[in-house]
Amino acid sequence: MSKAENTSTVAQVADRLAMNIVGGQYGEILPPQEELALNFGVSRTLMREALSMLLVKGMLEMRPRLGTRILPERDWKIFNKDVIDWCFAATPDQEFLRDLLDLRAVIEPRAAALAAERATPAEKAALRAAINGMHAWPSTSREFSAHDLDLHVGIIRASHNQLFIQLEIIVRASIATMIQIVSPNPGITLAAVNAHERVVKAIEAGDPVEADAAMRALVDRAANNIEERLGIDVQRWDPEAAHAARQIPQDN
Repeated sequence: MSKAENTSTVAQVADRLAMNIVGGQYGEILPPQEELALNFGVSRTLMREALSMLLVKGMLEMRPRLGTRILPERDWKIFNKDVIDWCFAATPDQEFLRDLLDLRAVIEPRAAALAAERATPAEKAALRAAINGMHAWPSTSREFSAHDLDLHVGIIRASHNQLFIQLEIIVRASIATMIQIVSPNPGITLAAVNAHERVVKAIEAGDPVEADAAMRALVDRAANNIEERLGIDVQRWDPEAAHAARQIPQDN
């Protein structure tokens, strides 16, 4: 086996192993390496290399005499593309979805506000093309989903914030998953497209306050759809309500 072939095989084994872990197949402790190698039909050396790949991604921990422990998801290097792909291979659990919605609620409104201030003419044109594509295609089509993704990712990039741009992989994966969970009917789709349109218009107009508010409403809409579909409760921070609460005198 050539070096390239060996590397490919190791990656395939690591991928299968990670998917089993995400699927909860092993519990907290992995079977011994010998057993895993036998089950996967590979050598112990190759299995050891596959395990090493998951170790560096924060998914596993090896302890002498205790075996290989599967670490909690909070310890995984979630911004690694492989880890993201594994986590989103199946519908994420409710806690993970809540975390994703929390992240989007923090990042995307601010990114939209920055995009209103910093987007280039070419970036604004790309956002307009994305929203036009959403208007043109039915909600069940791949084209609609692709334009939806392009719009959100385009806003992240147009923020010209290098740290936000590093989060693109999370935003892209979360939106793709949420599109799969929520299959909109035509009425919902029209309202959703109009909500996206509001964000784009604010960015085109160079209005960061409106862009922030429009994106905040859009992310809240996505959270509501997820809540309704999966029966979960996502607690969102409302800055206007928080500000109003601070104006109410408190009893001593």
